[in-house]
Amino acid sequence: MKLSKVSDAAKAPLRKARAEALKKTVKVHAGSARFIAHRGYSDEAPENTVKAFELAAEEGFHSMETDIRYTKDGKPVLIHDASLKRMCGVDKKVCDLTYEEIRKIPITGGRNNGIYHDDIKATRIPNLKEFLIICRDNGMVPMMELKDNWNVEEPLSDEVLSDIVRRTREVMEDRPVIYVSFNLNSLLGLKHILSEQGIRNVTLFHIVSVIDTNMIPFYKENGIQVSCNEKKNKLHDMRKVREAGLTLVVWTVNNMDQARLFVHGRIEWIASNKKLWT
Repeated sequence: MKLSKVSDAAKAPLRKARAEALKKTVKVHAGSARFIAHRGYSDEAPENTVKAFELAAEEGFHSMETDIRYTKDGKPVLIHDASLKRMCGVDKKVCDLTYEEIRKIPITGGRNNGIYHDDIKATRIPNLKEFLIICRDNGMVPMMELKDNWNVEEPLSDEVLSDIVRRTREVMEDRPVIYVSFNLNSLLGLKHILSEQGIRNVTLFHIVSVIDTNMIPFYKENGIQVSCNEKKNKLHDMRKVREAGLTLVVWTVNNMDQARLFVHGRIEWIASNKKLWT
């Protein structure tokens, strides 16, 4: 324990010196990376709401991320958690409620919820179409995380994956689209469906907490990109992903010093709750 503390203390001046050097040499602007609005502009409005999506579009984010879950009656809604407890104060699961029931339960949590408490765009759980229309009309790339309401060890069914693809194409047509998931088998199932239908405008990302560099050949072979946690990975391993010709998303970067580090390291995609550029 003491050795760890000494080691961390020794590293602190180096981290500070690096941050100060980057402040002088790296200026972050809208074109420094492809900035992704994580759950919309969630630092300004409740996450995964139409209001957060509209604000992200107004601020000029390149892409917008959201989370898809299915209701009891098979409708896609946008919410991160399996339960409504954190965002709505209701201890019920999305998969146990119908679409109409969920749309009637107001959002009471999230950033600046007091400011927007009378705005239905900030207090109603959106559907997938609402999100996609905002992306399409503002030239933004939708990034959709495929959440599993049931057993996270099992991939989503072909029925669910096909439904997501169909609903997305109805709005986005052949515009760029991104799907991401922690479940690699869901991505492989999605890849098969896209291939069968001849759909070529979609990019797939495997979300990982920690990059396994041994997986790089598999990702390359299957055309799957990588999305990783910004706090749990070394820049060295991130560069290995990039050097292999794969695309890398880093999440969730809310610190300007970290943003400068990733821009300096030529990380293409940065997901954030905040607007990091000036």
